[in-house]
Amino acid sequence: MQTLSEHNHVHLGFRSDVGRKRKQNEDSFAALQHDDLEGRLDGLFLVADGMGGMGGGDVASRIAVQSVTETIRAHLQQEETIDAAALLQASASAANSAVRAKREDQLTLRSMGSTLTCGILQGDTLTLGHIGDSRAYLLRQTRLRMLTNDHSPVWMEVQAGRMTREEAQQSRYRSSILRAVGIEPEVHADIITTVLEPGDTLLLCSDGLTTEVHETEIARILATAPDPQSACDRLIAAALREGGSDNITAIVARYGELSGEKALEEEDTPSESNMSPHSPSQLADSTPARSLNILSLFLVGVCFLQAATIAYLLLHTDSNRAAPSQHIVQPKASAPPITAAPTAYAHRVEIVSKTPLRSSFLYLLPGGDIAVVSKQNHLIEFSPNGLRQNRLMNDLIPPDQKLRRGTKKQQAAFAIAFDRDGNRYQIQPITDCIEKYTPEGTRISSDIGKGQLTSPTAIAVSSTGDIYVIDNDELKLIRADSNSASPTGN
Repeated sequence: MQTLSEHNHVHLGFRSDVGRKRKQNEDSFAALQHDDLEGRLDGLFLVADGMGGMGGGDVASRIAVQSVTETIRAHLQQEETIDAAALLQASASAANSAVRAKREDQLTLRSMGSTLTCGILQGDTLTLGHIGDSRAYLLRQTRLRMLTNDHSPVWMEVQAGRMTREEAQQSRYRSSILRAVGIEPEVHADIITTVLEPGDTLLLCSDGLTTEVHETEIARILATAPDPQSACDRLIAAALREGGSDNITAIVARYGELSGEKALEEEDTPSESNMSPHSPSQLADSTPARSLNILSLFLVGVCFLQAATIAYLLLHTDSNRAAPSQHIVQPKASAPPITAAPTAYAHRVEIVSKTPLRSSFLYLLPGGDIAVVSKQNHLIEFSPNGLRQNRLMNDLIPPDQKLRRGTKKQQAAFAIAFDRDGNRYQIQPITDCIEKYTPEGTRISSDIGKGQLTSPTAIAVSSTGDIYVIDNDELKLIRADSNSASPTGN
C-alpha cells in the first residue's frame, strides 16, 4: 500500500478522519499511482475540504475531486502532450463548473463550495494547483517549507506582517476564505512548481490538521515516522489529541530513499524558534546540538505513546472515519455539467413608496408581503405584487411599544439580512451600497445599489432574492434578475 510506483520510488500514505466535533466528513481526497494514470504520470494527489453545511460540503468536495480526476484521465487518454500547469488550471475550471451546476440543481446546496489542493508528479517535478486554505508542505531533510499560500483574509494579514501565525490561528475569521471551487463563475488556481530531491517528503492536508497541530510538530512527525502511512496516522492522532475540531485529512508521499547519514532514526527534530510567524516559505531548522542518546530515548518514548494512542483511536473510532487503506471511490461516468450564470441585479433602484417611514424597521412576512413602520407609528403592509399599500395594521403594535419620533438625525446603520440559503446581505454605510456574502464569509457582491442609494438603514431579502431597502426614509426595491441565474446546457 505504501509503494505508489516503483517507477520513481515514491512511497505513499493517506488517512482521513471525521474529527471529534463534526457529524460527517466533508473532506475528500484521491491518491492515484503510475498505473492508474495511463502510465504517463508518476502520481496525482488531491485534497478537497468542502463547505456549506446542510450536507453540501461533502457533496462539493466529492464533486471537485471526481471532476479533477476525470478531466486529467481524459486528457491523458486523448492528448499526446502534458502541460501540468495548464492541465491543473483546466481541471480546476471543470471542477468549478461541476460544483456550480450542482448548486443550481438543488436548492439546499446553494451555498456549498470546496477548497482544492492538487499535485501532479512527473519524474522529479512536482506541480501544484491550489485554491482555498488546504495546504501543501515539503520536508527536505529536517526542514519544513509551506508550498502554498492560504486564500484567506487572516493569511493576507500574516503576509503583510500585521498578524502572527499564532494570532491567525486564534482569529474568529480563520475559516473564512477568499477563493473556493464553485462560488464564482470562474476560478483561478495558484500554480507552484518544485523539483524534488531523494528523501523529500510531501504533505497535502486539510485545515483540520494545521488548525490543531503546530508546524514544528508536523515537521517532527514527518521527519521521525518510519514510513508515510505511519506519518499520516501520527498526524491524525496529534490533531485528535488537540481537540479534533474539524475533519482531518493527510496525504504523505516520500520521494526516493533517505541517504545513510540522514536516516530517520538519526535525524534531529526541528526547532520551533526557527519557524517564522510571517513568511510561508520560512524553513524549520534542526537542532543538531542535542545529544543523540537523549534524543533516541525521547523518540522511543514518543513512539510508544503515539502507538498506544493510535491503537486506542482505531479501536474506538466511529463508523464515519475513513480507514487508513481506503482510497476514494473512482467516479462513474456522469452527464455533461450544466453551466449557470451568477445572479445579477438591476441597475435601477425602484421606489416602492414615498410614505415617510421609520428607518430602523423592515420585515418580510412569511407570505412575501413587506412590513414597515410609518413615522406616525403605523405598521404598514405592502404586497410584492404591484407594490401597493395594502392595509394599516395599527393593532399589531401595542401603544407601549410604539416607536417614538427622535429629535436627532439617525446615523446610518450597519444592517444585516439573510436569505433562505444563508447568504448574508449587509449595508456598507461608507459607500451607501449593499454587500452580499456566502454563509462561509466569501464576498460575492460589493456594489449592489451603488450610486442609487443615499442613506440606506435597513434591508430585507425575499425568497426570490429581491432586496428591499429603507433608504432616505423611503422603501425601495432592488430586483434580482432571475434570468441571469437560469442554467443553460453546454
